[in-house]
Amino acid sequence: MATKRAIIYSRVSTNDQRSNFRIPTQIAECVKYCQNNGYTLVGNAFVDKQSGLDVEKNPNSIPAYVDDYSSREMNRPSLDAALTNLEDYGFDVVVVHSIDRLARDPYIRQTLEKEFFRRGAKVEFALGNYDDFPEGEVRKDMDATFAKWENAKRVERCNRGKRGKAEKGLYVGGRTPYGYILDAKGMGGLPIHPEQAEVVRLIFSLYGEENYSMHRIRVELENCSIPSYTGKPNWHLSAIRNILTNTTYKGYVHYNKSVCRSNSDLKPREKREWIKIEIAPLIDVQLFNLVQMRIKDHREALRRQPQHFYLLSGMIRCMECEKPYRANFQKDRPKEHRKAHRSYRHRRIEGQCMDREITAVSLEERVWEAVKEMLVDTEVLRQAYYQAQQLDVENRSRSRILLEGYYRSAGKLEQKLTNLTRAYTDPDIQMTKTEYLAQRVQLDRDLTEVRARIEEIESVPTAVPTQRQFEDLEGFAQKVRERIANEDWDPTPESKRQVLELLHAKVILSKDGSGKVTGWFGETSGFSYTRR
Repeated sequence: MATKRAIIYSRVSTNDQRSNFRIPTQIAECVKYCQNNGYTLVGNAFVDKQSGLDVEKNPNSIPAYVDDYSSREMNRPSLDAALTNLEDYGFDVVVVHSIDRLARDPYIRQTLEKEFFRRGAKVEFALGNYDDFPEGEVRKDMDATFAKWENAKRVERCNRGKRGKAEKGLYVGGRTPYGYILDAKGMGGLPIHPEQAEVVRLIFSLYGEENYSMHRIRVELENCSIPSYTGKPNWHLSAIRNILTNTTYKGYVHYNKSVCRSNSDLKPREKREWIKIEIAPLIDVQLFNLVQMRIKDHREALRRQPQHFYLLSGMIRCMECEKPYRANFQKDRPKEHRKAHRSYRHRRIEGQCMDREITAVSLEERVWEAVKEMLVDTEVLRQAYYQAQQLDVENRSRSRILLEGYYRSAGKLEQKLTNLTRAYTDPDIQMTKTEYLAQRVQLDRDLTEVRARIEEIESVPTAVPTQRQFEDLEGFAQKVRERIANEDWDPTPESKRQVLELLHAKVILSKDGSGKVTGWFGETSGFSYTRR
């Protein structure tokens, strides 16, 4: 005769483990335990007897609360549901397959047992045969401690295997990046997926070369019925952003960048501990760096979006501090005068070099006249393009010389680190730990600085358009010239904005009231602006 009501609680660490028969075997042992002790199974959550998956109540289901969460996590959905059912309906016993299914950590295990006990239920284990005497509690703690130790060893073995794989140059990670296939025979363990690779190239081209926004790219992909990673025709902006910022597409990925100190506490490792894995690149490095620069500029310049249209929003920079001017609108003015009170401003309180406000109408007129003057003269546009090309070649030559020097310095510093470690571990040299750490800290600092300079130089994108882009620019300039020749042509502010974006225009303002416009065309002649 049944004398107590019981529920079954079962757990695996991940969702993938729900389908490999671990849950059904746990539940079968718990059911057998309940039958041997005369317990009646109750509960308002059900799983299939064969698969262990959550189902509605049916002839092939059994009441059980199942979680696919880490044992280090105390807040688990099914565990919380069991506690709620205990308060609302009531039962006497919680049957768990083994002590590590409740928790491997002794403290977490004791905390959960006390939570059930405080509400009137006792936790029992199908495996273990623990009694209610102090000896039983000691055995529980010992078994939980060994379970925790075994789990730590398992994680260590797993991480060691992953590290070994990374050191062999093979990709280690979760989901395969869009555009690649997981195959150890390919370069870096990620051979290229031809169809998806074309989509990745299209996304980079649209954002970096055609000045599309991420939202516009999403619309373009969905209009073309291009499937996303999941195979569905819908694209999320986060997926597009992840593609645009993923270094895998320019040919490498890093492993061992962070270490997990606790369940959710990730700490970054030093760069010298990172393991670089070479992958077949899909994108040219210059295009990738151009995209990163545009994302950074967009984030900095448009952090506070203006509510009203501004022709030069996000395009104005200070010559002295290189920080952007913000669009400003004074709402306390009469409606008929508000247009005159649109402005761009610099403020010390926002980290800029001075307090300054510039009338928007006046500045926008001067910038547009300077750009229009440049577009009218075909030869000026072409000469500016060739001068920019020559300057880019010279800059790259200087950068290459600098990079060679920095790479040599990095190699020497790495060799010094190796020699220092050998000296420290050589018993004949007898270097003190204090001496070793002092020299090690300085060498690490120097190496970090050199690597930062290398990364800074390598990340500088080209400011010169490709030949195809320049031909498009020339054709566009011709259309603008034809319209300028028509005295009746009065471009809308939106049309002017499109012209400036196509030219990749930036407005540079100095403290003395002068300014210039730079872009793919070189730079315009200077102009003066009105300061408030």
